Amino acid sequence: MMSLDFPKIRICLNSHLQKLNNDATRRKVDLTKRWAWCITFLEYVLEDLGKIEDDRWLEIKRQVRLLQTAYSNFSFDGRDKQPAPLRSLPSIVVSDLYEIFNPGSARNPFRCGRTRSRNYLIFLTLLQTGIRRSEMLLLYVNSINAEFDDSAGRLISWMVLSDLDDDENPKSLIDPRSPPLSLKNPIARRILPISEELLEAYEEYLEARPVSNWPFLFLSQRGRPLSVRQVNEIFQMASGELRADAVRALHRQGKANVQPHDLRHTCAVRRLVGYCPNGNLDAKAIERLRVFFGWNEKSVMPMRYARAYFETESDTVRQDNYDNYVAAIRTLEHLA
Repeated sequence: MMSLDFPKIRICLNSHLQKLNNDATRRKVDLTKRWAWCITFLEYVLEDLGKIEDDRWLEIKRQVRLLQTAYSNFSFDGRDKQPAPLRSLPSIVVSDLYEIFNPGSARNPFRCGRTRSRNYLIFLTLLQTGIRRSEMLLLYVNSINAEFDDSAGRLISWMVLSDLDDDENPKSLIDPRSPPLSLKNPIARRILPISEELLEAYEEYLEARPVSNWPFLFLSQRGRPLSVRQVNEIFQMASGELRADAVRALHRQGKANVQPHDLRHTCAVRRLVGYCPNGNLDAKAIERLRVFFGWNEKSVMPMRYARAYFETESDTVRQDNYDNYVAAIRTLEHLA
């Protein structure tokens, strides 16, 4: 405080708020006043130093309010009303999964090349776009597109999420899976940018994809639309190949294996990293996350991910590929 190191002050406040919340829940005691005393003491010191109106301190106070909003479902009075915590997968697990799902890896547990290409694309799609399993399984062969942007001087690519009852889809198409899959809400219909890495995996999979009358992108070996159960089995099998240190990292988070939805959590926290290049989480970043993940205005999910972001202080990551995903998560771990 005396050196006015505002970035460290912010980290200390974030950490102390989490500690108070955990202590209150564990001990069933009211620690609300302790948090108020903490803020009051800081204001007293800064006022004495003539820095109470410093823009950096005002920005910290704004972030503290946002952090408290992220903890709005929590309390310091010991009432146990916490939802299950959202956790980004540890970097060592993400790194190991990249190697396991790589079609050319000796550790890949899937036998034929066609299945390996499909499962690698499934892994990248869930990790880099954060879409739900049901959304992924509704993708069509033509849901991924690319074109060269002359103004940008590079290839741009995107993914279109749509439902069976959209105007551009065949009216006679009936999902054979039970229960039939659908997007969660109208807002879930959206267009997402994708990386070159994902586009390349998509093109490689198309060359091996079974011949089928079904327009869905992901098919079983028999040429039928892939089911949610089959996706779960893919990750169950991949989890069995994790190295011992990756398994221990999972166990520290209370997980026995990797679930497809874990990749959605990982993507959401990573997105917030990219939306906050200065490490400052604001309402604009929350709104961008809401649009990207297809949550409606009343959904509390963006603030739950904001809490996960605050629990692991972050830095900027701009690209969706192996090195940057692992580097981003390692940065979060080192700063936590």
